[in-house]
Amino acid sequence: MAKFNYKFAAVQRIKSTIEKKVQKELSTIDLEIEKTKKVINDLILEKKQRKEEVKSKKSLKVSELNFYESLEKNINAKIIIFFIFTCLTFFEPKEHSLILLLSMELS
Repeated sequence: MAKFNYKFAAVQRIKSTIEKKVQKELSTIDLEIEKTKKVINDLILEKKQRKEEVKSKKSLKVSELNFYESLEKNINAKIIIFFIFTCLTFFEPKEHSLILLLSMELS
């Protein structure tokens, strides 16, 4: 007996291929999000370690204090820039100006 051809078999095939593409894209986005979280957490951990270094020292020179302050500002800037870069890769170009505007408000 011949196999029954479903009327919407082509639609089902297209649907399954689109679902596979979407799943692949979502998995790559999830991977990028996890990488971003890891980098940001590493930067935050580095910032905390530097603060502990400063607190553990009994005496500090002004130049050392200035160095640690500028280092902390630098790490904060890295976190913001990395976050902005990640956002820009996921959003449409028309939304880039909004993201950059929000980042200027944060800094």
